[in-house]
Amino acid sequence: EKEAELSALKVQSNMERVSLVDENTASLSKEYSLECEKARASTEAASKAASESASAVIHVMQEQSRVRQAAADIRSQALSAERVVHQMKEQIQTLNEECSKLKDALKRKAEELAESTRARVDIEKKASQRVSEIEQRAQDNIKSVQEAFDQMKMGMDE
Repeated sequence: EKEAELSALKVQSNMERVSLVDENTASLSKEYSLECEKARASTEAASKAASESASAVIHVMQEQSRVRQAAADIRSQALSAERVVHQMKEQIQTLNEECSKLKDALKRKAEELAESTRARVDIEKKASQRVSEIEQRAQDNIKSVQEAFDQMKMGMDE
């Protein structure tokens, strides 16, 4: 029963971890999306200024490189998060299987215990009946000896 509770707690903990990873992934995606939008806006401004200055062109190229790097980082983090989620799902599946096996084992043990208890009760009933039978025979024997003794006594009195 404790193992089943522990397994249930592990399952719940893993589910919470998956939820936290999902929230973290969403937060990172939003953050990088905002960064991309910001970078896009900066790139547009730099393109406009590029017609006025060659240095603005260099700045745009640098900004685009940073956006590409940020996008690559986002993809990398998303893949990592997907792997973590996949591993956690596998762990949850494994824990669910373990929990199921433990429940089955617990059910078998309960059935064995019930059968053992029934057998013990039957044995105790039979033993009790046997004791009652032996006591009754002992009482009958005592009575028989008492009667024989009383007859001998009467025979001696005459």
